[in-house]
Amino acid sequence: RSRPWEQGCRLCEGAEEDESQILLCDHCDGQYHMHCLRPRLKTVPKGAWLCPTCSAEPHVMQSSTVEDKVRDMAEAVEQGLVTRHVTEYLVKWRGTS
Repeated sequence: RSRPWEQGCRLCEGAEEDESQILLCDHCDGQYHMHCLRPRLKTVPKGAWLCPTCSAEPHVMQSSTVEDKVRDMAEAVEQGLVTRHVTEYLVKWRGTS
């Protein structure tokens, strides 16, 4: 879904000189002109904004979920509630010992 290499509005595929008229979806990072959306938006919405595609389907915001899990695990390790698991591998190279 995320296509960060694509520049321009996903509806009209046009570029916008004025960056204040482009919205980025908080889920897929898609770019949309405020005037291409239906209904048209006159101002930037407050808070998280989802594009028409992402708002039409149920989903979980994966990026924030993963960040929360990593943050929780780091805090648990710092508090000594969880120990780090370290795996060591022994490698023997051909021709040595």
